[in-house]
Amino acid sequence: MVKRSRKGFTLIELLVVIAIIAILASILFPVFAQARDKARSATCISNLKQIGTSFLMYTQDYDESLPFVTCGDSYLGGCATWIRSSLPWPLTIQPYAKNTQFYGCPADADKACFSKPDSLNGFGQMLVFAGWPGARTGMTPQQLAQIFPLSYAANYWLSKNSLGSPPASGTVSLAEMAAPAKLMLLSEYGKGTAAWSTTVYGTYYMIPGYNSGATGRWTASKRHQKGRIFLFCDGHAKYIPDFVQDTATDAQVQAGYRQMGVEFDPRVQ
Repeated sequence: MVKRSRKGFTLIELLVVIAIIAILASILFPVFAQARDKARSATCISNLKQIGTSFLMYTQDYDESLPFVTCGDSYLGGCATWIRSSLPWPLTIQPYAKNTQFYGCPADADKACFSKPDSLNGFGQMLVFAGWPGARTGMTPQQLAQIFPLSYAANYWLSKNSLGSPPASGTVSLAEMAAPAKLMLLSEYGKGTAAWSTTVYGTYYMIPGYNSGATGRWTASKRHQKGRIFLFCDGHAKYIPDFVQDTATDAQVQAGYRQMGVEFDPRVQ
């Protein structure tokens, strides 16, 4: 019986195949990553549009005024003493939203925008008052983010307190907005890149550049191809790329976005 010999691959042939696979992987993997990020961006835009719809529904019931958007609306003494029962926008739009699934960006691992601890007179006491599932006093920032994940923050200049009025003066109304189509309502935000601690947390209010710098909350929240999603006061949402260095100051970031047509002061046309 004649035995047939099998000819295997030579080392050179195997190396050629491996090289071809490596080249294809280097081409395709970035494409897959971009496609995944585009899908996350689309989800984030949808999230913000739904939040915007809830905001607008709220204004219809409250004389066109927005829900409370900053600690200056819900606290006294420089955000030192919470006014009991005075709840901020993530909680007051809940009767209209009826879920929190769209509060979290899929590209945000922390979802920390409601994580200021009660040791700093933070947000846990609000969740306890509202009867939020799992809420209790004394929670850490990470525990707060786990029971109330939030990736977005409101424009704090929509609070009359931010514009110079005393605390608890309420928010601006739709009629008081000079240019709603370019006036930022919400955008993406976070806790920054520092590790969790009792002093590292995120907030539900900001303006562009608020706490910027290489490790700050603003810089860390450019989650989509080095940019972020903005929701505007007329209800539309869109992606806008970041164009500034991580070392830019808050003022430089704000000036840059204004040049791109993103406004945060409701008095500006």
